[in-house]
Amino acid sequence: MRIIIYIYIMKINKIPINSIFFTFTLKISFATLFILCTIFAQAQVKIGDNPSTIDSSSLLEMESDTLGILIPRVLLNDVSTADPLKGSIPEGMLIYNQGGTEENGFYYWDGTQYRFFRTSLNTKTRDNYVLVKSVADLPSPSGGIITLASGTLYEINGTIALTSQIDLNGSYIIGLDANNDILYYASSSGSLFTGNNGGTIKNLTLIAPTAGSKVFNLEDLTGAKNLIVRDCIVANSNNIGLLKGFNIVFFNVLNFSGNTNGITYENIEHLLLEDLAWFSNNSNTFEKYVGTFEIVVRLGGFSHALSANSATSIDVAGITSISSGELKNGIFNGDGVRIAGTFSKQWEVDASGIDTEKDDVASGNIYISTVALSTITTVNTPVKALGTTTATNLFRFTSNVTNRLTYDGTKTRSFEISASFSMTAPASNKKYSFYIAKNGSVLMDTRQQRKISNGTDIGALTLTGVVELAPTDYIEVWVENNVDASDITIENMNLSIK
Repeated sequence: MRIIIYIYIMKINKIPINSIFFTFTLKISFATLFILCTIFAQAQVKIGDNPSTIDSSSLLEMESDTLGILIPRVLLNDVSTADPLKGSIPEGMLIYNQGGTEENGFYYWDGTQYRFFRTSLNTKTRDNYVLVKSVADLPSPSGGIITLASGTLYEINGTIALTSQIDLNGSYIIGLDANNDILYYASSSGSLFTGNNGGTIKNLTLIAPTAGSKVFNLEDLTGAKNLIVRDCIVANSNNIGLLKGFNIVFFNVLNFSGNTNGITYENIEHLLLEDLAWFSNNSNTFEKYVGTFEIVVRLGGFSHALSANSATSIDVAGITSISSGELKNGIFNGDGVRIAGTFSKQWEVDASGIDTEKDDVASGNIYISTVALSTITTVNTPVKALGTTTATNLFRFTSNVTNRLTYDGTKTRSFEISASFSMTAPASNKKYSFYIAKNGSVLMDTRQQRKISNGTDIGALTLTGVVELAPTDYIEVWVENNVDASDITIENMNLSIK
């Protein structure tokens, strides 16, 4: 700096600079530059306007009313590699992508990849969005009900304490952290969610703790609306409430804890329940099904019912009609009531801790309880074996006719059949053939023969076979005389199917 000023003064005064003086001056210049570099290395630096003033906390300060800072512009084609920079890249290295295959903008190197700086200008924002940090961010209530704007996403941030009810009105109400984003309904009457509309609820804790209050009291009067609730916690509530009349109700990954009364599903076209967790601190009936349903699917999850809490996991006694139901892969435990009511044949039930009920395990058994003579009128012509039969252990089979098991399931499947019996004949040296018959026609692959040597001989025989039955198909035991038209008496018979 001194040398520059000195030369500038010499030029102003027109002092000639000879070679000796210039050599001396350069020596001084290099010495001075070295000293200045040493000073600057230990000092603050300012570039731009007002160089004589610098903020005391600043190592480097740049000031200008008309100029900016230009970060190196590169072609960034892959954020996972350091290219186009070379060598070892330290964390925090800043670049600006211009024209590369990645999105234009500022990036910094985090040690393994480039990270994009997102700002309000390069981040796409959605319309119809409301961040809710207090009740004041929601629409004003009318008649004690907050009606949300249809199609609008309301993001709950923190705990929102409400004394007014919410009409979802086809909106989306979500949180980012179900443990900390909470809707707390503090009134002693009404429900947190009310009205005749559906919508979506996600990533929230829902609480309605006061006696007389509910979490849900929703009824779709059109039968065409949908309600989706997922990734939520329903806790410490007086009553979870009622869902009625919807086209679709979809519950996915819900935790229920500390609730006094559970939820009732009524007259829902499609009820889809997946991975529901009912903890042992819930009381009374957890889930009640009432009225008519087209499809009910309940998959996974667990339900821990304790008698100390008068707890019942599921009550299906109120179902009047259902086209198809599945309850699979869940776990039911505890000493409370696990299932109240009876599953109809439209259900397939296969879950740990409760009886398996599905067409795949349909079975039945009949045996002769009163002996009768089977009359044979024509040689080699099968007839149905007679005798009064009693049915036992029927599941999706009926036996309203003697010597008959009728399949009462809903889907066609193959069954294993086994029949064992003993017989007598009024005459000697008679040979008889026995069959399993399906719908009045004998199955030739099940045929077995037995010779009766004399009138006092008691023969025994076993029949086995595999048969495919559709709903309402039936099986019986039939017999024929292969010698003449002599009759036969089946003394004992046990026919089973599974």
